[in-house]
Amino acid sequence: MKYRSAARAVVCFAGLSCASLFDAGTALSSLGKAAVAISALPALGVSTYTKISLYAALWIFANELRTGILSPLMPALFVNQVAICFSFQHVVSSEPRAAAAIAAENGWSRAGFHARNVLAHWVPAALLLFRVQNPEYRRVVTVSPAFFTASVHLAWAYLNHGSLDLSGAYVRLPRAAWESAWNVALTAHFLAGAYWVILA
Repeated sequence: MKYRSAARAVVCFAGLSCASLFDAGTALSSLGKAAVAISALPALGVSTYTKISLYAALWIFANELRTGILSPLMPALFVNQVAICFSFQHVVSSEPRAAAAIAAENGWSRAGFHARNVLAHWVPAALLLFRVQNPEYRRVVTVSPAFFTASVHLAWAYLNHGSLDLSGAYVRLPRAAWESAWNVALTAHFLAGAYWVILA
């Protein structure tokens, strides 16, 4: 744990340095902002990748509205949200006890769980899909949304949990279930990234 905290501090410092030294449209600035998100937010109590992605999307969308400048990270956040959504739905559908365990742990009813699932996973993915249809994003994006988001997702897991087993952040599941969820997530990262590059 001591070494993980030190690693978080190093990543956060490196991220802040990249974000401040380089123009907002560069790949290094995007990496810097991502490094801050996956290291600083967990230190502040934002433990799940879902919340980190949602907070980042809200912050970047608000900044776009305030400045009128499109962010190169918005297509990446769309890809990220699709991967999160699909992997979560896979866990819930393939592990019958997962939904009940998450609901019980948070004090939600079954209906409350499903409502939150829709609001936290499906609605943001749909809104971001609508947002990234703007062809102007192609002009500002400097990194591959698929490779970028898959790398950040994996980095968050190893930096904060030391492995791909996320039982400590979400709900206790067998190792095979987490491996299967990651297979779905990484596939979704690349399929959603390919969709944006080819069709959006």
